Amino acid sequence: MGHMLRSTAELLCGSAMIVHARPPLSRAVWVVGAGIALLLLSTAGRYGIFRDEYYYLMCADHPAWGYVDHPPLAMFLLALWKAVFGSSVTALRIPPSLLGGMVAVGAALVAREMRGGAVAQSMAALTAGLMPGTLALGSFYSMNSFDVVLWVLVVWIACRLLDPAGDRRWWWGLGGAVGLGLLNKYSMGFLCVGLGLGILMSPLRRELFTRQRLAGTLVVLLIVSPHVLWQIRQGWPTPEFIHNAQGVKNVALDPAEFWGEQLLLAHPGFLPVWVIGLSCLLFMPRLRPWRPLGMAFVVIGLWHTVSRAKPYYLVPAYPMLMAAGSAVITGWLSLRGRALRVIMVSLPVLLAVQGILIAPMAIPVLRPDAYVAYEQALGLRPKNMEQNAVGVLPQHFADRFGWEELAVTVRKVVSALPEATRSQTLVVAGNYGECGAINYWGLPPGVPPSVSGHNSCFSWWPADFRPEIVVVIGIPREKVGEVFEIVQLGAVHDSQWAMPYEQEVPIWVCRGWKVEPAVVRKSLRFAI
Repeated sequence: MGHMLRSTAELLCGSAMIVHARPPLSRAVWVVGAGIALLLLSTAGRYGIFRDEYYYLMCADHPAWGYVDHPPLAMFLLALWKAVFGSSVTALRIPPSLLGGMVAVGAALVAREMRGGAVAQSMAALTAGLMPGTLALGSFYSMNSFDVVLWVLVVWIACRLLDPAGDRRWWWGLGGAVGLGLLNKYSMGFLCVGLGLGILMSPLRRELFTRQRLAGTLVVLLIVSPHVLWQIRQGWPTPEFIHNAQGVKNVALDPAEFWGEQLLLAHPGFLPVWVIGLSCLLFMPRLRPWRPLGMAFVVIGLWHTVSRAKPYYLVPAYPMLMAAGSAVITGWLSLRGRALRVIMVSLPVLLAVQGILIAPMAIPVLRPDAYVAYEQALGLRPKNMEQNAVGVLPQHFADRFGWEELAVTVRKVVSALPEATRSQTLVVAGNYGECGAINYWGLPPGVPPSVSGHNSCFSWWPADFRPEIVVVIGIPREKVGEVFEIVQLGAVHDSQWAMPYEQEVPIWVCRGWKVEPAVVRKSLRFAI
């Protein structure tokens, strides 16, 4: 198998890399990056705020060096952004839209490091930026949109270091990028392990104990140390979250299902680009300096396959392959006569058309009913990544519906209570999406913010508070009846396009404690 891949790569690549100096960065790259950012931003308000965004807004209101389910960097940035620009759906979507454009520009910079010219850079920008995975992660605010950009940044700096003539001071930059990546999302560790193993098999291993490399490691430690100290003080809650998510929440896909999802996330039409890129990184002599990138992808891909990871975890690894494939393909075509050079110039247009055709699968271009028809016409349906029933829309769209209506319904239920009891009323939501939406859209004056036992929401309950009335959302009647003497149905919330477990949600008005509030709070604690 290895011999066949090597032969195929050498046949495709030949002596495609004919220049040794970095070509200039094409102006077209900036046009592509801006176009992708505008595409994302133009669809920003088409659906509502995403479930996780409501939760992240609460995290931003409770600044800390860590949270149960993620590190703090994206939440710090969200707090700053919210303070300046507010938290409307459009304001929330500007940062991820810009980051989506940055992924495209970053992939072009990596292609440039591999000596790709203007067409190669445009191809890299289009394929990396228009991948459904990139578009989907760039369509709402989360640490994932930062994650893709930070992976591309680390890869670009690694390319500089892998260049024998590169400035060794880039070790400092690599340390800074890795540190920020780990402070944003733990998955940066996968890239570090993959790249590290690749570097051990490259000439760069001779620099592992140099002053600059050790200084880069020190930079990483300085950046992540506050979060590590937070984990220690909190009793390491994140490992508990990861364990619970793997056992209760996430769907364990088999290898065929996992890689079938990769075909969609990286775009079916872009498959030749990244496969050629991976093959040439692994086997092409002229791409040997950047071979650790190919080895990193193999290591990360195998680990995610064996560990039954969510398919989108591999999305940040594709831009470097798109860059390598673009550099190789355009280099090969440029040496094969005028006719093939014409094809080479037309490739970016073909790739752009392919990307736009699949874009409605990743971003809210269409109305929900039109999306359902489009999905059926294409015969493509993303697999559900969690162990919950799937509705008419896939989860990354369905989780943008019904939240404002839920908040309005809860507010009506609470408003119907005697005004004198509002300060002694507590709203308890079944999960962080419900909790965040209720707090975002607001409760009547005098009512404390909604709480939940879900993830970090557990930490934000008012201390020593024993409310007279508790409004409970989304918890079965039998469980609520175990805690309260009086349980009355206040309303039922429904939403056509939401996930099934957010349809026909009961809202209970409860009085008379059977169990102490502190015990109830502890029993509601769950981290998934």
